[in-house]
Amino acid sequence: NRISPVEMGDTRDSALFHFIVEKRDYGAGIIRCELARVFYVPIWTENNELDRSEKEPPRIRVVSLDKAIAKTRADLNEVAKFNLGKKEMVSEQKARYLDLSRALETLKMRRQRIVERLGDDYVRQ
Repeated sequence: NRISPVEMGDTRDSALFHFIVEKRDYGAGIIRCELARVFYVPIWTENNELDRSEKEPPRIRVVSLDKAIAKTRADLNEVAKFNLGKKEMVSEQKARYLDLSRALETLKMRRQRIVERLGDDYVRQ
């Protein structure tokens, strides 16, 4: 994972904004469309262009960081749970655990950078 310096941001860090507009009738012929609610979902655009082999197809997709963080945490817990009662993880488990741990930290950092720029008042909870 190649990540730009924090102060520069990353062109693949973004947010999906949701705007809810309501039509309100205030009587006496006064009808207005008003912004009722605004929130955003931190997202990241996954692009395997730099890391893929020639045989592997390009994969470009939008990823909800909150969903990716939850899935990565669940995967990490599964690897840890699988090892319960054993003294040591086998090398493949260790490698998977480390990969997932790094991925989780990267996802959390990306989300934090977006929230720092946009504020946490409107981030979807």
